[in-house]
Amino acid sequence: MDANVDTRCANKQFQPIGRFIQTLERAGVDDWSQVYGGAPYAFTVFGSESYREKADKKSWQAFKTFLTYRME
Repeated sequence: MDANVDTRCANKQFQPIGRFIQTLERAGVDDWSQVYGGAPYAFTVFGSESYREKADKKSWQAFKTFLTYRME
Protein backbone atom coordinates (compact mmCIF):
# COMPACT_ATOMS: atom_id res chain seq x y z
CA MET A 1 0.00 0.00 0.00
CA ASP A 2 1.21 3.45 -0.75
CA ALA A 3 0.14 7.03 -0.32
CA ASN A 4 0.34 8.93 -3.58
CA VAL A 5 1.09 12.29 -1.93
CA ASP A 6 4.10 10.96 -0.01
CA THR A 7 6.58 13.84 -0.35
CA ARG A 8 8.92 12.48 2.35
CA CYS A 9 10.52 9.90 0.07
CA ALA A 10 13.46 11.81 -1.35
CA ASN A 11 15.05 8.84 -3.13
CA LYS A 12 13.68 9.03 -6.66
CA GLN A 13 14.39 5.35 -7.39
CA PHE A 14 11.34 4.49 -5.25
CA GLN A 15 9.04 6.88 -7.10
CA PRO A 16 6.78 6.19 -8.81
CA ILE A 17 5.60 2.99 -7.18
CA GLY A 18 4.67 1.77 -10.64
CA ARG A 19 8.29 0.90 -11.44
CA PHE A 20 8.45 -1.30 -8.36
CA ILE A 21 5.23 -3.08 -9.30
CA GLN A 22 6.49 -3.65 -12.85
CA THR A 23 9.72 -5.11 -11.48
CA LEU A 24 7.78 -7.55 -9.32
CA GLU A 25 5.59 -8.59 -12.23
CA ARG A 26 8.57 -9.11 -14.57
CA ALA A 27 10.14 -11.30 -11.89
CA GLY A 28 6.97 -13.39 -11.69
CA VAL A 29 6.23 -12.37 -8.11
CA ASP A 30 2.61 -12.79 -7.00
CA ASP A 31 2.01 -9.22 -5.89
CA TRP A 32 -0.88 -7.04 -4.84
CA SER A 33 -0.64 -3.30 -4.48
CA GLN A 34 -2.96 -0.47 -3.68
CA VAL A 35 -2.39 3.29 -3.85
CA TYR A 36 -4.51 5.73 -1.86
CA GLY A 37 -4.96 8.99 -3.76
CA GLY A 38 -4.53 12.16 -1.75
CA ALA A 39 -3.09 10.33 1.24
CA PRO A 40 0.19 11.64 2.69
CA TYR A 41 2.92 9.69 4.45
CA ALA A 42 1.67 8.14 7.75
CA PHE A 43 -1.99 8.45 6.72
CA THR A 44 -2.92 5.61 9.10
CA VAL A 45 -1.42 7.21 12.24
CA PHE A 46 -4.56 8.06 14.24
CA GLY A 47 -4.45 11.51 15.81
CA SER A 48 -1.62 12.78 13.61
CA GLU A 49 -1.82 15.70 11.21
CA SER A 50 -1.41 13.20 8.36
CA TYR A 51 -4.29 10.94 9.44
CA ARG A 52 -6.90 10.33 6.74
CA GLU A 53 -9.84 8.34 8.05
CA LYS A 54 -11.22 7.27 4.67
CA ALA A 55 -7.85 6.00 3.42
CA ASP A 56 -7.13 4.37 6.79
CA LYS A 57 -10.39 2.42 6.74
CA LYS A 58 -9.87 1.37 3.12
CA SER A 59 -6.31 0.26 3.81
CA TRP A 60 -7.36 -1.74 6.89
CA GLN A 61 -10.04 -3.54 4.89
CA ALA A 62 -7.52 -4.22 2.13
CA PHE A 63 -5.06 -5.59 4.67
CA LYS A 64 -7.69 -7.96 6.10
CA THR A 65 -8.55 -9.12 2.56
CA PHE A 66 -4.86 -9.68 1.88
CA LEU A 67 -4.47 -11.76 5.04
CA THR A 68 -7.52 -13.85 4.15
CA TYR A 69 -6.11 -14.43 0.67
CA ARG A 70 -2.67 -15.40 1.98
CA MET A 71 -4.07 -17.73 4.65
CA GLU A 72 -6.12 -19.81 2.19
